[in-house]
Amino acid sequence: MPAAVAPFLLPLRLFFVVGVLAGSLLGCVQNPPAKVVYIPSPENINRASVQKWLRLQASVADLPVEQINAGLVGMNRPTAADQLFYYGLLHQHSQTYQGWITARDVFRALSENDAISVEQQELAALLEQYNQNRINWHERYGQLQQQYDDLSQQLTGARQQTQVLEQKIQAITDLEATISTRKEE
Repeated sequence: MPAAVAPFLLPLRLFFVVGVLAGSLLGCVQNPPAKVVYIPSPENINRASVQKWLRLQASVADLPVEQINAGLVGMNRPTAADQLFYYGLLHQHSQTYQGWITARDVFRALSENDAISVEQQELAALLEQYNQNRINWHERYGQLQQQYDDLSQQLTGARQQTQVLEQKIQAITDLEATISTRKEE
């Protein structure tokens, strides 16, 4: 190799060596260990308590709303978990905004209750979120209904203004026609 070319190859060789070393070191970087998530096996799930609550939910869902609302009259908030769950279900199915708020609060309390099984807490958390979604929907629907009512009133006002303007235009057109007819006479 000519001596004049060698100084130009030195930076290339150095770059190649640094690249190989950097590539080798990148292969040595360890990934963090995978996060271990505990998923209970079916035999470890407290099925009896959750099944009891699901049966209770199905029985409340089959009740007519009038019967649910009549049952809620004068009912005090219970303290036992099963009774509290039933109380929350009744409010959830009462089909009232305040009922959904009460149900959400009851299910939130149950989801934070360490005296019940994890599965029951998870079911309560799902029902809490369900009722919160219903509350949010009701709020959005109310806002959209108000916007619709406002726009309907604006449309009615605009139509009335259009009608008045059309009458004025017709009156001006009739007046111009009358003036034109008198000039011709």
